[in-house]
Amino acid sequence: MDKKTKIMLNQVLQNNLYNPIILVGLTDYVFENTVVLSADIDARELNVTTDWCKKFVPFSNAERVCLQICGLDKLEKDEQMKFVGLLKDRRIGSYKLPDNVQIVVLVDDLGNVSERIKSLVLVWNA
Repeated sequence: MDKKTKIMLNQVLQNNLYNPIILVGLTDYVFENTVVLSADIDARELNVTTDWCKKFVPFSNAERVCLQICGLDKLEKDEQMKFVGLLKDRRIGSYKLPDNVQIVVLVDDLGNVSERIKSLVLVWNA
């Protein structure tokens, strides 16, 4: 990624802390202070927040933490719906994401992302 694109991406991220963002074409980008969540996580495991949510604890004092959802475009569109609550309300079940968490979804092909998911996020093409 060139310097200009990196600066623009940082501005988008800084200006949209509470809006989930789909980044198209940046599946190999590494963010600082990141918790990675694979999109193929079982819906039951996703709703058992005690497991994956513990990963936020080390970042409790960080200014910003990135919840990076990877591979959403590889799932069937019906299966993508398990992320609607997280993207829409920043919560899964009774667990609410900490205020310093920014949701970033990395995809290669935006065409494979459901319209419902796209309606809940900002889309940025690299």
